[in-house]
This record gives sequence, structure tokens and C-alpha cells, in this order.
Amino acid sequence: MKFLYMLILSSVLYSSVLSQTNYNVWHADYVTDDDIGIPVNTIGYNAISIGVVRENTFIALVYRKSNNTNYLVGYRNADSVNGRLGKYKYGLNIAQYRMKWINNGDEDVMLNAVDLSVTSDSLIFLPNNNINRNILVFKLGLDSIYSTNMRIQSGMDSLWAIDADTVGYIYLMTFDINNGYSKVVIFEGPNLNSSWSTTHSTTPVQSFFLPEPGLSRGIAVNKNGTVIYAANFEKKKIYKYIGNNINGFNLDNSFSFNLDEIFISSSGDTLIPKPWGINFIDLSNKLFVAVDENFLPGRGYEYGRVYGLNGFTGEIVDTLDVAAWNYYVEESYNNHRTGHASGYTSCYNIDFDEKGNIYMQSYYGWTADKWSFSPNPFPPGWNYGSVPVELKSFTVDLVNGTALLKWETATETNNHRFEIYRRQNEEPWILIGFVKGTGTTTFTQNYSFEDNDLFTGKFLYRLKQIDNDGSFKYSTEIEVEIGVPDEFALYQNYPNPFNPITKIKYSIPKIINNKSPVPSVAGSIINLKVYDVLGNEIATLVNEEKPPGEYEVEFDGSGLASGVYFYQLKVGSFIQTKKMILLR
Repeated sequence: MKFLYMLILSSVLYSSVLSQTNYNVWHADYVTDDDIGIPVNTIGYNAISIGVVRENTFIALVYRKSNNTNYLVGYRNADSVNGRLGKYKYGLNIAQYRMKWINNGDEDVMLNAVDLSVTSDSLIFLPNNNINRNILVFKLGLDSIYSTNMRIQSGMDSLWAIDADTVGYIYLMTFDINNGYSKVVIFEGPNLNSSWSTTHSTTPVQSFFLPEPGLSRGIAVNKNGTVIYAANFEKKKIYKYIGNNINGFNLDNSFSFNLDEIFISSSGDTLIPKPWGINFIDLSNKLFVAVDENFLPGRGYEYGRVYGLNGFTGEIVDTLDVAAWNYYVEESYNNHRTGHASGYTSCYNIDFDEKGNIYMQSYYGWTADKWSFSPNPFPPGWNYGSVPVELKSFTVDLVNGTALLKWETATETNNHRFEIYRRQNEEPWILIGFVKGTGTTTFTQNYSFEDNDLFTGKFLYRLKQIDNDGSFKYSTEIEVEIGVPDEFALYQNYPNPFNPITKIKYSIPKIINNKSPVPSVAGSIINLKVYDVLGNEIATLVNEEKPPGEYEVEFDGSGLASGVYFYQLKVGSFIQTKKMILLR
């Protein structure tokens, strides 16, 4: 394949300091103790969600599906070793314990409850997944957690996430196993509807399905209930809706968040992070989203982040790198340091207090963590910041259609990794990969990264250097331009095998003086189709005229059985066919 390349900027040389020692960073203020010897403050088992009443006062939700363990743990005036209300057994000694909601002979036992929403007056709204599908209401007392007389039946769909506004409405994320779509269901809360404490039955004021199939594990609403965010775990997307509980809600297409991120663990395993719980801070107009793998111990401990998104656009504007912090404190991903790091990164849900501090849980670390944004969080004696990461050069070359990025550092301290970002035109920056840092060294280090997911156009690249504590700095940008191809081509799909989504790239050449590289194709329709092994047409991916350039389309095989399929590019007399494999 021949291409015309023009390298706008092939080399940028500069020297800059990418680390500092006296600036605000996100860091753990404390994590609740998980000491089996003196378990006075431990959650004691797998915590899947957390809800905050006010600073240092919160409730952790314990859930373990394998043995049906499900209960709440309350904390007041908490720190790492103080604050837990009540006494709890630890580990297997509390396994199979299921907390009960009880009111004058009426009772409901917790089962597979995976989220909660907490109000400033200490009410705890918990969507329960036993056969009754109640939203149960508990209250955090001075010494324990108590049942109230309030509950409401929600229907028969699976209940996955919940949030509440300050007006009095309750927002529920459900999943319809029959059609595979998640649905937002909105109820009047107890202060608007007395049925919560009387008949325990009411009708939703609004409900709507998300625009794409897939399980959603997160929902967030602004204070006055006019903006709703919904996180589709399977599609790795977050949607934004604008409206109200009288006239309904409409999808806001100006907001876009599609997590196209792959993480390679130290053992070489591929991790695919997805959006879990979300929460919105009105004051800063930020939507925070917990991003992690799906219940993956071991190698999964190497990844776990909380992204802060611009509430208008969905652009990532903030990052809490939980795994990097755990590694920085412990120099290991599977260790717990009392008071400072949960270890065992598994951040699935988040909440915040009135000061904007972020609270999260560690599912495999069995802790609740409080994070704040402030300078110099590091305890005395911790070696941090004595030598900066000094970047000497950052270059890009084009080799056979692949952008080869190279950079060199003069010195490094606590350098956890480099993330590589790419953008085209004015589109958002996209994370396309990472390279592990050397840690601390005074010797020159050389790094490289190949980007072969390119097509016609101008591209910018930049590096994000991340320290072990999660602090980061961006490099300057370099630019490259890929010209128009001079012949047709159909590329192998990626990934292959795939499940259920893959990408197919093809190229359309430039036509000179009405002469095409292939006879009888000038002005022809570009046709790209998918077939099964019997030659039956499965899908039409492209059927239109297109200007010269490189193109990429996505094929979703969700409704197909595992097996071999073929995709064919046809333009006039040009025909090219390739094979792909759907493997479930």
C-alpha cells in the first residue's frame, strides 16, 4: 500500500520539568482500618458502595453475591481508626449476614443490594433486589443504623443504582432482562408522597429507557432535578438528560463521554475499564465517575480511577488515580497500609461531602476512603519530589502508515507511567495507550509507542506523565499529517477475534483528471457489507459516495452467533473481501 505523507512536525526537542513538590493533588486523607487483629473500625467484608451525610459521616454498603452477604455499616466523625457505629464480625465470620428492614411486623431482607443514596438528614435509600423489589429507607442514628417506616415497591426489574435530588424526588436505575435495556424510573420521595409510610405502593412520575442496550450501574442528578446522568457499563458511555419531572427529559447530545480505554497490566493482561457509579457536584459542575474492571481481583488491582468530567461537554478535566496512589504508598498493588492506602484497588462507587471531598470504597480492600485536593499530603520521611521527571525530547516519525512516537528523559523520580493521547482537529483528546515509567533514576531513559490506528488527516500527540501519587503533567504537543492514499484498500478488522464489536478500516484513493487507480470506479458508490459463511448478507456498513481518504466503521455483532463472517468492500470493479471471527 502506497500513501502520500507530509510530516508537519517530525521532531520537537525541549527540556521541561514535569513534576513539582508544592501543588494541589488528589490524595487519600484516610482509609478506614482493616486490621483483623483489632477490628474496631473495619467494614469487615466487601464494600460495594458508599453514601455521605456530611464530612466524615457516611454509610458503607457491603455486598458479596457468592454467599448473599448484604448489610450497612455506619460511621460518624470518622478517621482511619475511629467512627464506626455498632459491632460487626469480620470476614467469613460475618458471611451470609443479611440485614433486615423491620417495621411493626413488616419486614424485608436485604438481597443483592448494590447501591444506596444518602440525604443530608441521614436517610438511607436502598434499592433491594429480593423478590419484592422495594426501595427501603433506613436512618443513620447516633449509635447505629435503624429501619424507618418507609419503603416503596418499585416493580420487577433489577435495581442497580439510585440518587436523590433536594426537591424530594428519587431516581432509580433499573435493568430490563427481557429487552436488555436499562431504564430510569423516577418516584416522588417520602416528603412528597405519603405512600412510602402507608400503602408502600405508588406510580412513577417519569420513566424512560436509555438510548442503547446494556447494563447501567450509575445514575446521578443535580440538586434541583433538572439534569440526569446515566452510565452505561457495557457500552462504556455516559448519557446526559435535561428536563424536569413534570414535562419529562430529553437526551442532551452536546454531552459526550465514551470510555475508549485499554490498560495492559504488568503481567501483560488486557484490562477493559468501564464506568461504574457516578455523582454530580453542582458547585463545580463536575460529574465524577468511578472507572474500573468488573469484579477483577489480582491483576485488576493495577487499575482504578475516578474521572472528573465537565458537566456540559463530558470532557475529562480531573483524575484521581487510585491504583497509582496505592502503589505509591505501598510499592505494591495488593497491600493495605493502615490509614493511608486501601490497596487492592476496586473503586466502584463514589460520593462527596459539603466541602467537595470525595469518598469511595475498596471492594477487595474492605475499606472506605476519603480523598481531598490539597498540597503536600505526604507524611514526613516519605521520599517525594527530590528529582523531577525531565523530558529531553519528544518526536514522531511515520513508518509504513504507523506513527512511531519516541521520547527521552534525563532524570525521573516516582515516575509511574506515561499515557499517550491523540486528537484530530478540535475533537477531544483520546487516550490511546500507556508506557510504564522507570520509577526513580538519574540515568537517561528511552521510550517508544506505535500508533497504527490512523487515517487521512492531521493528528496531534501529547504525553501525560503520572507520578506514583497520582499527580501528573502534560508535555507539549507534536503534529503529523497523513495524506490521501493512492489506491483502494480494505484492512483487517480489529480486534479479531472480537466480541461483540470490531472496527473495519478502508481507504479511498485520490482521483486525478477523472482517472481512478481502478477502472470504472470514479464517482461510484462505496459499498461495505458483512456476510455469513453461506453468503447471506448480514449488514450493510457503508453505501454512499465518499471523498478520498481513510475511513473506519464499527460493526456490532451483538445479535449474531459465534463463527466466521466475511466483510467485503466493493467500489465499481474493485472488490476485496476479508474474514473475521466472532468469538463469544
